[in-house]
Amino acid sequence: MPTRLIDRTSVTAAARGPVDAGLAVLETTWRAAAACHDGSANAFYPPSTTENREQRQEREAEARALCRRCGVRQTCLEYALYVQEPYGIWGGLTELERRRLLRTRAGGAG
Repeated sequence: MPTRLIDRTSVTAAARGPVDAGLAVLETTWRAAAACHDGSANAFYPPSTTENREQRQEREAEARALCRRCGVRQTCLEYALYVQEPYGIWGGLTELERRRLLRTRAGGAG
């Protein structure tokens, strides 16, 4: 997996939360240890076609179950919060849940 560098200037300090500086620069180490590393991303991202509420809930439950067993779940979540990942389930949280968490952290930082 290629290493991806992160543009740190695009994220506000309040929204970052408690993130390890090494995590923000290189993501290959923790990603290689992720439970989802060798699996399909289908459960983590919505399909290109529409899905009903039941299908979405089943897909998200499958992704969350894998996240619960993952040894780098918190690191994954912190990474997604740091880069403000707009899509998919990361660290067991959906896009909406991550946005709420960022707002909570930003409100507590001031």
